[in-house]
Amino acid sequence: MYERILIVRLSALGDVALTLPLLFALRDRFPAAHMGWVVDEPFVSLLKNLSQLNRIHVWRKSHRTPSVFWRLIREIRAENYQVSLDTQGLTRSAIVSFLSGIPKRVGFRHAPMEGRELAPLLTNCQVAVPGDRRHVSSRNLYLGSTLGLDMPKQMPVQFPEDPEADMKIRRWWKRKGFSRRTLVFGIGAGWPTKMWPVEAMVTLVDEALDRGYRCVILWGPQEQDRLGIWQAELGNKVLWAPKTDIREMIVILRLCERYAGPDSAALHLAWLLGKPTFCWFGASDPLRCAPRGKPHVFLAKGPHTWHRKRHARKGLQTLAGKEALPAFRNWLENEYDEG
Repeated sequence: MYERILIVRLSALGDVALTLPLLFALRDRFPAAHMGWVVDEPFVSLLKNLSQLNRIHVWRKSHRTPSVFWRLIREIRAENYQVSLDTQGLTRSAIVSFLSGIPKRVGFRHAPMEGRELAPLLTNCQVAVPGDRRHVSSRNLYLGSTLGLDMPKQMPVQFPEDPEADMKIRRWWKRKGFSRRTLVFGIGAGWPTKMWPVEAMVTLVDEALDRGYRCVILWGPQEQDRLGIWQAELGNKVLWAPKTDIREMIVILRLCERYAGPDSAALHLAWLLGKPTFCWFGASDPLRCAPRGKPHVFLAKGPHTWHRKRHARKGLQTLAGKEALPAFRNWLENEYDEG
């Protein structure tokens, strides 16, 4: 029986979200355990107020200085964790558990997408995930099998409500006259190779409008410089979400009926919230990242190389709107129960 368990997933937001099912599964199986999580500072708000967590250890940029980094290590040591589960699988995540002296340090066996850099040398319990567990969330869940648990391939997640964020977004939602029949589109995810040309996506926006949906464009700080181009192309066909933090983005996703967008944090959050999703993949692999289940549809235009910045005419740059339209239309025609 493990009484003190630490999850290590520092970044990025979408990957932190896809590690949440592991937390919920562990809490379900160890209801009295002390559960901690080490996370990068920008993503703390996603974990804040989760009743499944007892302690959040924050990795700040200032931890690049030795004195502040060791303060974090001493903080973790003081919790006397018996086991750590590293879903990030990089040197900087694995070294936290190693230097904190945690007896059992679980991580992925070395592979192209996980257990990279020096991580395998810093863990003492390396896991080879079965081939039928391709999705990132399912692979994260499998790490719990090292604790003697029968781990599911999926685990539901519930986000706590944030009254301040909820009030702010609901007021905006009401002021704009949105109904439940609203489709939220995401436009980016930080990687240029995940960006679908706006002129192609207009085809889907037009189809949604023809079917009576109001369309909202959700964007993040990494897309701010491109907003002018997108706004010029889309005109008054859509409404633009205000600048949001993580909690406010979750409220927008709660309120809409459906979500469509690229491989991104918003996509993963929409999936965890039980929203039907339509998504498109270029550089990243949909078998690892696309939402699973009947209400979810993805299109893929490889090669899935995981390159972040290459702008060659391939991948999503070659996916035409009319090519995506039949699958999108079929997705809109199907009614799905949330959950």
